Amino acid sequence: MAAGRSLKPSENLLRILAGLVGLIGLGIAGYIMINEVRGELVPCGREGGCETVLNSRYAEIFGVPLYFFGVAGYISILGATALPGDRGRLLAFVLSFFGFGVSAYLTFLQYVVIESICVWCRGSAIAMTVLFLLCLARLLIYYGNDDPDTDELIDRAEHGHGDSPATGPVSDQPT
Repeated sequence: MAAGRSLKPSENLLRILAGLVGLIGLGIAGYIMINEVRGELVPCGREGGCETVLNSRYAEIFGVPLYFFGVAGYISILGATALPGDRGRLLAFVLSFFGFGVSAYLTFLQYVVIESICVWCRGSAIAMTVLFLLCLARLLIYYGNDDPDTDELIDRAEHGHGDSPATGPVSDQPT
């Protein structure tokens, strides 16, 4: 690694990673929703707490099952992540922050109140946490920079990789 090289991930990498994690979360929420709508039990592995959690009084808000909110939330965050610029960065952050807060609260309910753990819900909470951290990183690193490639061009120019036929070699030497 070159000395002074930035370890900052590109915005495109953060968006791709957020998209992948968002798809995983959407897959989990969608899997729960499909099983529940079909009236089938959600397989839960050795721990076996999914049925208890998904049938608890905390599994609905105003009569709407939480998995619908999960699917809608992941789709919204994926859409915001696809948006370029500060609006996309801020919207993805706000939505993922809200999703993270809800996931943290629901995880607390599982451990403390319901006293049963759904591995699928835990997986969704982990996905939402990672998604929130990726959206936070994108916001902190790139907010205010509506051209994500600018930082890469500046970095390349600072490290002597910015030669172009129109301007010649980039140099720190005064002319």
